[in-house]
Amino acid sequence: MMGFDAFFRNVTGYAPFPFQRRFAKAPSLPQLVCVPTGLGKTAMAVVGWLWRRFGGNEELRAATPRRLAYLEALLRAADMRASKAADERAAAGRGAEAIRG
Repeated sequence: MMGFDAFFRNVTGYAPFPFQRRFAKAPSLPQLVCVPTGLGKTAMAVVGWLWRRFGGNEELRAATPRRLAYLEALLRAADMRASKAADERAAAGRGAEAIRG
């Protein structure tokens, strides 16, 4: 079974930061995340959610909502984020067999 770090790297091309790893493995989802701009909060939310829903253990799946809603204030940024999320989802799908073992 693929671990979170390998999954994150497979989906994004980068190693996860500690805050991204904590999000993916936390017993419950945080109410607030305070991280500087450009460090990967969106990847934390999208890739972390994918891991929690499909790669984590039973407790993580139970503590993670079935749907992910991502809101963006700027239309241009929202278009870019939607495209990036589609790419991440496709990349996660290619790694699904490795996650499931």
